[in-house]
Amino acid sequence: MLAAGAPRIALPQAPSPREIIETTIALTQRHHFLFADTPPDPVPAAWNTAKSVALAASDRVLPDAEVVHLANDMLEALGTSHTALYWRGQQTYWALRNIFSRELDSFPMPQIGAWFRTVDGRWFVTDVYAGSAAEAAGLRRGDEIVLADNTPFQPVTSFDRDGVSLWIVAAADAAPRRVEVHPARLGVQRMMLNGAERSVRIVADGCARVGYLHLPTGTHAAFLQTLTDAAERFEQEATAMVLDMRGGFGGAGPDYAAVFLDGGVFSKPLVVLIDRDTRSGKEWVAHLLRESGRATLVGTRTAGAFLGGSVFPIGDRFLLSLAVLPRAPDGTELEGIGVPPHIQIDRPLTHSGGADPQLEAALGHLRSVC
Repeated sequence: MLAAGAPRIALPQAPSPREIIETTIALTQRHHFLFADTPPDPVPAAWNTAKSVALAASDRVLPDAEVVHLANDMLEALGTSHTALYWRGQQTYWALRNIFSRELDSFPMPQIGAWFRTVDGRWFVTDVYAGSAAEAAGLRRGDEIVLADNTPFQPVTSFDRDGVSLWIVAAADAAPRRVEVHPARLGVQRMMLNGAERSVRIVADGCARVGYLHLPTGTHAAFLQTLTDAAERFEQEATAMVLDMRGGFGGAGPDYAAVFLDGGVFSKPLVVLIDRDTRSGKEWVAHLLRESGRATLVGTRTAGAFLGGSVFPIGDRFLLSLAVLPRAPDGTELEGIGVPPHIQIDRPLTHSGGADPQLEAALGHLRSVC
């Protein structure tokens, strides 16, 4: 869920690690909901210890990535979602700057239409958006990115140029192969909206004609319109629908569920794909569709990251995300709980070759009910 952002905190042009940690502490104790009451609700005793450790470790020269690591070790003591520090070299930094601006095209990020994650210090592709440069280059979920132009890969700075040679390892025992990609600068919401619009398709599977839409986020009205348009089309042309809400960000809410509930535009069988990266407002949608009995949920339990968040830029290089609201406006509480699937099936990441057993299970389920 989204809450209002705050003005950028002005710091010296090159703030020291200690200044970043001190500012993170001050903002957290001013805005995090755990500190909202006077006196505040009991805050984990570990918080004071974590602050001392972080401050002591910040009295030295550190790269931005290490400052973020130090701050996040400290913030973990609060035990809440939507509570982390990010820096400009992370995709999430640009995503949150873009999302909280409420504009699709603000804070453009160098990108190829893919999302990445580190596993044991190695970079893997987690999402390839439909119609993107990454898809055109043949990248698949699970591919390991070894090098970019013969230098260590980094998912933002590696794409800050016109053309990039990526060295990819598709399988654990495979030799690296080189692919050429041509990055562009887009706001993260625009990148994800393009992917959502281009993901819309109808899959013929046995007796079923299944409409498919990947909805990475619900952080702008354009995503609700894309969902509504797809659902209207599938109501006429398909026998069922798969709504893929895996990965991405939150921001959605009851309006998204209403597309499928009584009086909505889609009335046929519905499967919703969820995973550990389905978070925040999208968990609300999954919860409403599950509790109403309207959809079958396939995948793994959602993230349980359900607090209302806001962001606080620190200088020009850092962004602090804080949980400022403890629950949804209707009282729904999913923090630390998540939403369970009806059909439990995992989707391994590393060197998976783009395999999608969750989608296959969804299609198999819909084949059985048509």
